[in-house]
Amino acid sequence: MRHLQFFLILIGFLLLQNPPAKSFPASDKVENIKKEIKLLNLINGLELSQEQMEYIIQQAEQAKRLRLDFDKQKQERSAENYKTYAHLREELMQGREVSDQLKRHVHQRNKLVHDLKDLYEDRINSLAVKIKNNLQGYQLYLLDQFKPCIIPPDNTVRIGQIKDSKGIEKQLDRIRSAPDHVFVKRKDNVSEKILEAIKKHLPKGYIIEEEQEKKRILTIYENARQLSDIDYSLKKADIVKELISKYTLPKLPIDITIKIERHFLTPEIIQLLKEKLETN
Repeated sequence: MRHLQFFLILIGFLLLQNPPAKSFPASDKVENIKKEIKLLNLINGLELSQEQMEYIIQQAEQAKRLRLDFDKQKQERSAENYKTYAHLREELMQGREVSDQLKRHVHQRNKLVHDLKDLYEDRINSLAVKIKNNLQGYQLYLLDQFKPCIIPPDNTVRIGQIKDSKGIEKQLDRIRSAPDHVFVKRKDNVSEKILEAIKKHLPKGYIIEEEQEKKRILTIYENARQLSDIDYSLKKADIVKELISKYTLPKLPIDITIKIERHFLTPEIIQLLKEKLETN
């Protein structure tokens, strides 16, 4: 019995000397990896270039430094803030009238806290604006439309970057080879069909001035019909690109920088983008 007691005491002593390593709950690990997956879906959806990823890393690292400095300054001021608020609490607890000096002191502490927070937020916002200016129009649109998800949607099409242009190319070939009287008779109907075909590839919210676009499409067709066979063969890809690329982006909300702050100025984005750069 004494041997058993001694053994249990020894085990307890060893556990105190070498406590088990601290580990994060499995639920936290799951939430963290889900957050990374959602960010990766955004990164992949925007198809960021190497230069853009490197630029975002720079801004995110600067945001990290600003955040650490902000937290440090808050901590440095917390003792004085606590002392002031504790004094105010005691005065109120005793039912005494708050002196003008204490009122001024409380207001000063509040102002210092708000000024520090405002300065930090302004600096973070300036980094978000830099990232915004570094993104293309269609990337900003997709960022605005982005809904965090685990499985990426399979029907995302980038504005101005319609990949499936074969149908439009075949239609252009038919229109160019049609006799003049057939083209004149059917050109309005054809331009409308082409416009409808293009619209099917565009995301919700895409703005099109339809009558103006029909006129533009007809002008492109008429110019294509006047080209020689050799010139048409050389320029066909550019003509198709011209047909599908000139559209008006929807107006972005004023607070698009808020989404940039939320997704691109976080500590998680730094490591994810560095890993993406290594795999490219």
